[in-house]
This record gives sequence, C-alpha cells and structure tokens, in this order.
Amino acid sequence: MANEILLYIGSGLLIIWGIVHFIPVAKVDSSFSNVPTVRRKLIKMEVIAGGLFLCFIGVLVTLITIVVGAKGEGPFIVSLSCAGMLFVLAALNMFTIARGSLLAHRLYPAVNIVVAILFILGSTI
Repeated sequence: MANEILLYIGSGLLIIWGIVHFIPVAKVDSSFSNVPTVRRKLIKMEVIAGGLFLCFIGVLVTLITIVVGAKGEGPFIVSLSCAGMLFVLAALNMFTIARGSLLAHRLYPAVNIVVAILFILGSTI
C-alpha cells in the first residue's frame, strides 16, 4: 500500500507540473515577438509538448498502478522506465533551462528528480 501511495504522489506531482507548463504559453509566445511566426509556433509547440509529456508519464504510472497494482514486473518496468526518462529530462534541463533567471525554470530538474525517486521507491518497496 505504501508503494502505491508513493507512485500516486509522484504521478500527481508530475501531472500538476505538466499542467503548470501550459500556464505561461501566451507569455512565452509574446516574449519572442521579434522571432518569425513559424519559429514562435515551434517554441510554443515545444512548451506544450513538454507539459503533455509530463502529464502522459504521470497518467501512465497512475493507470498501471490502478489496473495492475504496484507489484509485479509490468508496473516495475513502467515505473523504472519513467523514472529513467525523468532523470534524462532533469539532466537536459540542468544544462539548458535551469540556467535561466526564473525560479520555476530552476525547479524543473528538482521536480523531475524527486518524482523519479518516488517512482523508484514506489516500485521497489
């Protein structure tokens, strides 16, 4: 039961973090006003895709935990795979957006790492 709670907490945090990505889309778009329209659309698409990706991982772990439970090979593989991808994303964020001046951007790697650890603990306890 404790492992399922850890997976649900991690998934919930990740889904919320993914939804938070959608909030500044208009601001991001307007901050690139001197960039050609096609590139601005690409930047907007990247921000939205990042949020969708995080929501997808959170929903995937939630669904497999609801349907199969936290024990077994399937949930173990899914949780560890998602945790691994979050570590990769955290590393990418550390070398790119986390170097920015906004606090939210600096939090990206930390949130990804915390959720990855929750997924690992939830799948191994």
